[in-house]
Amino acid sequence: MPYEFMSGRIRKAIKTENGATMLINGTPEADYWVCVYEVDSYIYSIGLRIKFAPPESVTEGVKISPAICLTASDLIGAFAKHPNLNADQIKAILEEMVSMIAFISKKYPIGQNHYVWSDFEFYAHKDPKVAAHLQGYVPKNIELMRLSCPDD
Repeated sequence: MPYEFMSGRIRKAIKTENGATMLINGTPEADYWVCVYEVDSYIYSIGLRIKFAPPESVTEGVKISPAICLTASDLIGAFAKHPNLNADQIKAILEEMVSMIAFISKKYPIGQNHYVWSDFEFYAHKDPKVAAHLQGYVPKNIELMRLSCPDD
């Protein structure tokens, strides 16, 4: 992977190609982490929950005990702050974020494994008007898990 850990910081990495950085910080809640991703002067802050993925998200041969969940409400909030992004940009940023979260979590675990999924699909069915901005741009959970475990 084209990422490196930044010296002196445990859960902070940089993508050497474009200078994108990611920092993952813990919170007082043991199952909640805050991920801050910065690229091209854009900053995205997204909550990560450690919880079980729904059964339809499990791929054959992948053990997915509590995994890293990108919370839908935080995804929606983070991208609402940048309304000028097009679909391709949103998808590329999300894919990069998932890869970086997995890279960091493999070395410095934040959950029982480094697999990433999102509750976005559930949220989009529950409140389609709020989720409309990202509908179709957030990869399905099977794809998020594939992105988070390319070497597994």
